[in-house]
Amino acid sequence: MCGKFEFRPFEEKKDLELVLGWLVDTKEDIPGVEVDVPRERKYYFEAIRQIQSREKEFSSVLYLDDEPVGYLCTFPIMKHPENAWLDFCYLIPEIRGTAASALVAERTVQLASSRGCKAIFLNVHRLNRRAIAFYEKNGWKLHEKKDDELQRMKKVLTGSR
Repeated sequence: MCGKFEFRPFEEKKDLELVLGWLVDTKEDIPGVEVDVPRERKYYFEAIRQIQSREKEFSSVLYLDDEPVGYLCTFPIMKHPENAWLDFCYLIPEIRGTAASALVAERTVQLASSRGCKAIFLNVHRLNRRAIAFYEKNGWKLHEKKDDELQRMKKVLTGSR
C-alpha cells in the first residue's frame, strides 16, 4: 500500500458521522452479535465526547493521502495514570493487515508512553477473532474475562513489568 499515512485530531463536525458508522460496523461484523444501532451510536458519541473534553490528541483519525481510513482513541486512566486505555480502534477493511495496522499499534504505544503509562488495557468482544489476533500480534495478552461477551487484554510497555 503506497501513500502517506497521517494521524489528525478527531474533529466532531467533520468526523463524527463517519467514525460512528465505523464503530457500529465493527460490532455488526462480529458473527452472532446483535446490535442495537441507535443505542450503540449514542454510547460511542458520549464516549468520544468525554474523551475529547479531556484532550484532543487522545482521539484521532488516520488518513491515507487525505482519505480517512481509521480511528484511534487511547488515553491515560484518570484514577490510575500509570495505565492507559485503548477505547476504540478501527481500520477500514481495505487496509487491515497493511502498514496501517502497525502504525495504529505504534501510535497507541507512543501516546501512552508519552504520558508515562506502564501498560495499556482494552476490552474486546470474545467473538471478535480478527481483533483479538491483531492485539495478540502486537503484544497484548489476555488479562481477564469480564463477562460472557468481553475479555480484557493488557500490553505491558517496554521497560515496564
